[in-house]
Amino acid sequence: MYQSCDRTFSCGENITEIGYPFRGFDDPPHCGHPNFVLTCNNGKNKTTNIEIMGVEYRVLEIAQTTQTMTIAREDIMEEACPTEMKNTTLDYSTFDFGAIYLNVTFLYGCPPPHVGGNLVKDSNSSVPCGNNGEGVYITPGNQGPGICNNSVIVPAPAPPEGATHLPNITELDRIMRQGFLVRWTIGSQLMCSNCTTSNGRCGYDLDNNKTVCYCSNSPYVSNTSCTMAMATSPPVNMALPSPPP
Repeated sequence: MYQSCDRTFSCGENITEIGYPFRGFDDPPHCGHPNFVLTCNNGKNKTTNIEIMGVEYRVLEIAQTTQTMTIAREDIMEEACPTEMKNTTLDYSTFDFGAIYLNVTFLYGCPPPHVGGNLVKDSNSSVPCGNNGEGVYITPGNQGPGICNNSVIVPAPAPPEGATHLPNITELDRIMRQGFLVRWTIGSQLMCSNCTTSNGRCGYDLDNNKTVCYCSNSPYVSNTSCTMAMATSPPVNMALPSPPP
Protein backbone atom coordinates (compact mmCIF):
# COMPACT_ATOMS: atom_id res chain seq x y z
CA MET A 1 0.00 0.00 0.00
CA TYR A 2 2.93 2.33 0.69
CA GLN A 3 4.27 1.88 -2.84
CA SER A 4 0.87 2.28 -4.53
CA CYS A 5 0.20 5.70 -2.92
CA ASP A 6 3.40 7.34 -4.14
CA ARG A 7 1.98 10.16 -6.26
CA THR A 8 0.06 13.40 -5.83
CA PHE A 9 -2.66 14.77 -8.13
CA SER A 10 -1.97 17.50 -10.68
CA CYS A 11 -4.20 18.82 -13.46
CA GLY A 12 -3.63 22.04 -15.38
CA GLU A 13 -1.96 25.12 -13.95
CA ASN A 14 -4.05 25.72 -10.82
CA ILE A 15 -4.36 22.22 -9.35
CA THR A 16 -0.88 20.85 -8.64
CA GLU A 17 0.64 18.29 -6.27
CA ILE A 18 -2.54 17.70 -4.30
CA GLY A 19 -2.25 14.98 -1.68
CA TYR A 20 -4.42 13.28 0.92
CA PRO A 21 -7.38 13.35 1.57
CA PHE A 22 -7.65 13.71 -2.22
CA ARG A 23 -6.73 11.09 -4.77
CA GLY A 24 -7.00 10.81 -8.52
CA PHE A 25 -9.79 8.81 -10.13
CA ASP A 26 -7.24 6.28 -11.43
CA ASP A 27 -5.44 5.88 -8.10
CA PRO A 28 -6.12 2.93 -5.75
CA PRO A 29 -9.14 3.53 -3.46
CA HIS A 30 -7.04 3.21 -0.28
CA CYS A 31 -4.91 6.22 -1.28
CA GLY A 32 -7.60 8.81 -0.53
CA HIS A 33 -10.86 9.47 1.25
CA PRO A 34 -13.83 8.14 -0.78
CA ASN A 35 -15.47 11.61 -0.84
CA PHE A 36 -12.37 13.30 -2.26
CA VAL A 37 -11.89 11.71 -5.68
CA LEU A 38 -10.60 14.12 -8.35
CA THR A 39 -10.93 13.70 -12.11
CA CYS A 40 -8.74 15.50 -14.65
CA ASN A 41 -10.43 16.41 -17.92
CA ASN A 42 -7.73 16.54 -20.57
CA GLY A 43 -9.40 18.97 -22.95
CA LYS A 44 -8.14 22.23 -24.43
CA ASN A 45 -8.06 23.68 -20.92
CA LYS A 46 -7.42 20.99 -18.34
CA THR A 47 -10.07 21.13 -15.64
CA THR A 48 -10.53 19.20 -12.40
CA ASN A 49 -13.86 17.84 -11.21
CA ILE A 50 -15.21 16.37 -7.99
CA GLU A 51 -18.61 14.85 -7.28
CA ILE A 52 -20.43 15.80 -4.07
CA MET A 53 -23.86 14.37 -3.25
CA GLY A 54 -24.46 13.41 -6.87
CA VAL A 55 -23.62 16.84 -8.31
CA GLU A 56 -20.53 17.44 -10.46
CA TYR A 57 -18.38 20.44 -9.53
CA ARG A 58 -15.41 22.05 -11.20
CA VAL A 59 -12.55 22.52 -8.76
CA LEU A 60 -11.07 25.99 -9.22
CA GLU A 61 -8.59 25.99 -6.35
CA ILE A 62 -7.41 23.77 -3.49
CA ALA A 63 -5.57 25.13 -0.43
CA GLN A 64 -4.44 22.20 1.67
CA THR A 65 -2.92 24.34 4.43
CA THR A 66 -6.34 25.85 5.22
CA GLN A 67 -8.31 22.74 4.20
CA THR A 68 -10.41 24.74 1.74
CA MET A 69 -11.27 24.54 -1.94
CA THR A 70 -13.21 26.72 -4.35
CA ILE A 71 -15.76 24.88 -6.48
CA ALA A 72 -18.47 25.77 -9.00
CA ARG A 73 -21.25 23.64 -10.42
CA GLU A 74 -20.09 22.14 -13.71
CA ASP A 75 -23.51 22.63 -15.28
CA ILE A 76 -23.30 26.44 -14.98
CA MET A 77 -19.82 26.78 -16.48
CA GLU A 78 -21.22 26.84 -20.02
CA GLU A 79 -24.89 27.76 -19.39
CA ALA A 80 -26.50 30.67 -17.57
CA CYS A 81 -28.63 28.34 -15.41
CA PRO A 82 -28.17 24.82 -13.99
CA THR A 83 -29.06 22.02 -16.39
CA GLU A 84 -29.08 19.34 -13.67
CA MET A 85 -32.29 19.42 -11.65
CA LYS A 86 -30.47 18.91 -8.34
CA ASN A 87 -29.94 21.31 -5.46
CA THR A 88 -26.45 22.28 -4.35
CA THR A 89 -26.15 20.21 -1.17
CA LEU A 90 -22.95 19.46 0.74
CA ASP A 91 -22.17 16.27 2.63
CA TYR A 92 -21.77 17.87 6.05
CA SER A 93 -19.89 14.84 7.38
CA THR A 94 -16.93 15.99 5.27
CA PHE A 95 -17.65 19.53 3.97
CA ASP A 96 -18.99 22.86 5.18
CA PHE A 97 -19.34 26.28 3.59
CA GLY A 98 -16.23 28.39 4.12
CA ALA A 99 -17.81 31.84 3.74
CA ILE A 100 -21.17 33.64 3.85
CA TYR A 101 -23.31 32.99 0.79
CA LEU A 102 -26.74 33.82 -0.52
CA ASN A 103 -28.79 30.96 -1.89
CA VAL A 104 -30.37 31.64 -5.27
CA THR A 105 -33.32 29.59 -6.57
CA PHE A 106 -33.84 28.87 -10.27
CA LEU A 107 -37.48 28.09 -11.11
CA TYR A 108 -38.25 26.01 -14.21
CA GLY A 109 -41.50 25.38 -16.04
CA CYS A 110 -43.53 28.14 -14.43
CA PRO A 111 -46.92 29.05 -15.93
CA PRO A 112 -46.91 32.70 -17.09
CA PRO A 113 -47.26 35.19 -15.64
CA HIS A 114 -45.27 34.14 -12.55
CA VAL A 115 -45.10 36.55 -9.64
CA GLY A 116 -41.99 35.55 -7.70
CA GLY A 117 -41.04 38.63 -5.75
CA ASN A 118 -37.47 39.93 -6.14
CA LEU A 119 -36.52 38.27 -9.41
CA VAL A 120 -33.32 39.07 -11.23
CA LYS A 121 -35.31 41.11 -13.76
CA ASP A 122 -38.89 42.04 -12.91
CA SER A 123 -41.53 39.92 -11.26
CA ASN A 124 -43.33 39.06 -14.49
CA SER A 125 -40.44 38.15 -16.79
CA SER A 126 -38.08 35.21 -17.07
CA VAL A 127 -34.52 34.89 -18.39
CA PRO A 128 -33.45 32.53 -21.20
CA CYS A 129 -30.97 29.97 -19.96
CA GLY A 130 -30.34 27.70 -22.91
CA ASN A 131 -32.59 24.95 -21.56
CA ASN A 132 -34.38 24.32 -24.88
CA GLY A 133 -35.17 28.01 -24.98
CA GLU A 134 -37.13 27.73 -21.73
CA GLY A 135 -37.54 30.83 -19.64
CA VAL A 136 -36.30 30.49 -16.07
CA TYR A 137 -37.15 32.67 -13.09
CA ILE A 138 -34.50 33.49 -10.49
CA THR A 139 -35.24 34.54 -6.93
CA PRO A 140 -33.09 34.92 -3.77
CA GLY A 141 -33.29 32.40 -0.95
CA ASN A 142 -34.47 28.80 -0.73
CA GLN A 143 -37.70 28.22 -2.60
CA GLY A 144 -39.50 25.06 -3.59
CA PRO A 145 -41.01 24.66 -7.06
CA GLY A 146 -44.54 25.62 -5.98
CA ILE A 147 -46.60 26.00 -9.15
CA CYS A 148 -43.46 25.54 -11.28
CA ASN A 149 -42.16 22.17 -12.44
CA ASN A 150 -38.71 22.28 -10.81
CA SER A 151 -36.50 24.39 -8.60
CA VAL A 152 -32.72 24.30 -8.20
CA ILE A 153 -30.89 26.06 -5.35
CA VAL A 154 -27.34 27.33 -5.95
CA PRO A 155 -25.13 29.34 -3.53
CA ALA A 156 -23.68 32.65 -4.69
CA PRO A 157 -21.49 35.15 -2.81
CA ALA A 158 -23.65 37.40 -0.65
CA PRO A 159 -24.27 40.92 -2.04
CA PRO A 160 -22.39 43.78 -0.35
CA GLU A 161 -23.97 45.06 2.84
CA GLY A 162 -26.67 47.57 2.01
CA ALA A 163 -27.42 46.16 -1.44
CA THR A 164 -31.16 46.17 -2.13
CA HIS A 165 -31.36 43.82 -5.11
CA LEU A 166 -29.70 40.86 -6.76
CA PRO A 167 -27.25 41.42 -9.62
CA ASN A 168 -28.62 41.05 -13.14
CA ILE A 169 -28.39 37.70 -14.90
CA THR A 170 -25.08 38.53 -16.62
CA GLU A 171 -23.45 39.56 -13.35
CA LEU A 172 -24.96 36.61 -11.47
CA ASP A 173 -23.71 34.22 -14.14
CA ARG A 174 -20.17 35.59 -13.79
CA ILE A 175 -20.27 35.51 -9.99
CA MET A 176 -21.47 31.92 -9.82
CA ARG A 177 -18.75 30.78 -12.21
CA GLN A 178 -16.22 32.16 -9.75
CA GLY A 179 -17.41 29.43 -7.41
CA PHE A 180 -17.87 29.24 -3.67
CA LEU A 181 -15.53 28.24 -0.88
CA VAL A 182 -15.96 24.99 1.04
CA ARG A 183 -13.94 23.63 3.94
CA TRP A 184 -13.35 19.94 4.52
CA THR A 185 -13.84 18.83 8.08
CA ILE A 186 -12.38 15.33 8.37
CA GLY A 187 -9.51 16.64 10.50
CA SER A 188 -6.65 14.64 9.00
CA GLN A 189 -4.14 17.47 8.57
CA LEU A 190 -2.13 17.04 11.81
CA MET A 191 -2.05 13.26 11.60
CA CYS A 192 -0.94 13.39 7.94
CA SER A 193 1.73 15.95 8.75
CA ASN A 194 3.16 13.60 11.40
CA CYS A 195 2.88 10.71 8.96
CA THR A 196 4.74 12.38 6.10
CA THR A 197 7.37 13.78 8.48
CA SER A 198 8.13 10.17 9.47
CA ASN A 199 8.49 9.27 5.74
CA GLY A 200 5.07 7.65 5.68
CA ARG A 201 2.19 8.21 3.26
CA CYS A 202 -1.36 9.01 4.27
CA GLY A 203 -4.18 6.78 3.10
CA TYR A 204 -7.63 5.57 4.03
CA ASP A 205 -8.67 2.37 5.79
CA LEU A 206 -11.84 1.49 3.88
CA ASP A 207 -12.77 -1.29 6.31
CA ASN A 208 -12.64 0.90 9.42
CA ASN A 209 -13.40 4.28 7.77
CA LYS A 210 -10.40 6.18 9.10
CA THR A 211 -7.19 7.87 8.02
CA VAL A 212 -4.04 5.78 8.41
CA CYS A 213 -0.31 6.11 7.79
CA TYR A 214 1.33 3.69 5.35
CA CYS A 215 4.95 2.86 6.12
CA SER A 216 7.73 1.33 4.02
CA ASN A 217 8.56 -1.24 6.70
CA SER A 218 6.82 -3.24 9.40
CA PRO A 219 4.11 -2.85 10.64
CA TYR A 220 3.38 -1.10 7.30
CA VAL A 221 0.15 0.54 8.56
CA SER A 222 -0.02 2.86 11.57
CA ASN A 223 -2.71 4.97 13.24
CA THR A 224 -0.15 7.67 14.04
CA SER A 225 3.19 7.84 12.24
CA CYS A 226 5.86 5.44 11.04
CA THR A 227 8.31 6.62 13.70
CA MET A 228 5.89 5.89 16.54
CA ALA A 229 4.82 2.63 14.95
CA MET A 230 8.41 1.41 14.72
CA ALA A 231 9.11 2.52 18.28
CA THR A 232 6.27 0.41 19.63
CA SER A 233 6.67 -2.62 17.34
CA PRO A 234 9.33 -5.33 17.50
CA PRO A 235 11.85 -5.39 14.62
CA VAL A 236 10.85 -7.63 11.74
CA ASN A 237 13.56 -10.23 12.43
CA MET A 238 13.29 -10.21 16.23
CA ALA A 239 11.83 -13.43 17.60
CA LEU A 240 9.12 -13.01 20.21
CA PRO A 241 9.73 -14.79 23.54
CA SER A 242 8.21 -18.24 23.84
CA PRO A 243 5.29 -18.62 26.25
CA PRO A 244 6.13 -20.38 29.55
CA PRO A 245 5.59 -24.16 29.56
